[in-house]
Amino acid sequence: MKGIEFILSGLQCISEPDYLKKMARFGIDISKAFGIRVPNIRKLGKQIGKNQELSLLLWKPDFMSHVC
Repeated sequence: MKGIEFILSGLQCISEPDYLKKMARFGIDISKAFGIRVPNIRKLGKQIGKNQELSLLLWKPDFMSHVC
């Protein structure tokens, strides 16, 4: 099972600062965004696998405030 640390490091590795700028031009709030293209998110998702408990933790509104 992949943990939070694996997921966050994976997100950081595939993030693209230039893509964040493109997201902002379309009016997307980038304050909590990593700037990752959907195909790359899907690849990471396949590596992580299914885990309901972990997904609920990642979707908590205050999750990123505790991590960053």
